[in-house]
Amino acid sequence: MSTRAVIVGSGYAGTGAVKKLEEVAGNSIDITWISEHKYHLVLHEVHRCIRDPSIESDVVIPVDEVKQPDTEFIHDRVTNVDVDNRIVETDTQSDIAYDHLLLAVGSETAFYGIDGLQGHAHQLKGLDDAQEIHSDVKSAAESATQQNPAKIVIGGAGLSGIQTAGEIAEYRDDKRAPMEITLVEGLDEIFPGNDTELQTALQERLEEKGVNIMTGEFISGVDENVIYIGGSEDQDPTQLAYDTLVWTGGITGQKKSATLI
Repeated sequence: MSTRAVIVGSGYAGTGAVKKLEEVAGNSIDITWISEHKYHLVLHEVHRCIRDPSIESDVVIPVDEVKQPDTEFIHDRVTNVDVDNRIVETDTQSDIAYDHLLLAVGSETAFYGIDGLQGHAHQLKGLDDAQEIHSDVKSAAESATQQNPAKIVIGGAGLSGIQTAGEIAEYRDDKRAPMEITLVEGLDEIFPGNDTELQTALQERLEEKGVNIMTGEFISGVDENVIYIGGSEDQDPTQLAYDTLVWTGGITGQKKSATLI
């Protein structure tokens, strides 16, 4: 009886594991690959779809172009893992047996318990997210005027936040859209923890593109129309009106991975 390895997830870890296992195991292991998506998403390029969703094919790789023909692919959502009996259960199957299992379900956005943030902000963890951001930015721009421009705010100035701000600025320029773009970072500089020359160069480039940068105060709350920044018992928070808010301020492990086992 052959050994069976089951890999769950088609992100970088899952896809890389499939390719490596195919390379080193040859025909000695049967590989089953399970994912909710029929593609591998090049996540560090997905921000490009914010400006132009039509380039979707540039940032996704169909699983059939990744895996070898002998690798079984199941397009489904894993709902439970029975570790005692070594069984994976999905929405449509309850008996996917394994000898070895890799859960590579990735990360999710961290909202840190900030009041109203999760309910009012877009995130950028997938292709659908980028398309929704595009749609919301486009709608806000179409409703705006030069006297009352659309107000787009990005929370978190790590790499994803910087890329998002840049893509929205390019969209604004391409469409000649009346739009104000603000990038908010709680720490004292954008791209925190990286080389100071690089930080300075990125900030200068963003400012040249007309992106307003606020640093040194964390977002403390969000409601339907206003972002609250900073504040304390003795000081009221700064209020920043917005039409579209994108949160790129942190990631954490997938909560569902803890509930599967």
